Amino acid sequence: MKYRALNCELYDFIETICMYHSFLELQTVDGVNIKAIALTTKTTANKEEYLQLESPGFIQEVRLDMISVITLWGWEEREYNIKE
Repeated sequence: MKYRALNCELYDFIETICMYHSFLELQTVDGVNIKAIALTTKTTANKEEYLQLESPGFIQEVRLDMISVITLWGWEEREYNIKE
């Protein structure tokens, strides 16, 4: 599937949650749920952008355009629908 870049506002939001190493739960467009800490964003040579996450025992990356919903946990639980 060809990568579709996110709009700047959404990308900035994702970078902010990484900056604070926020604990989150995200759902991918294919229905996978992941609970993890947001670490950083990464751009490949092909210009695909990824969110790097730390779950207990391992690091994983999720391509940004494959994220459907992000729920932040911590001070205030808040859900963000990415794909509307």
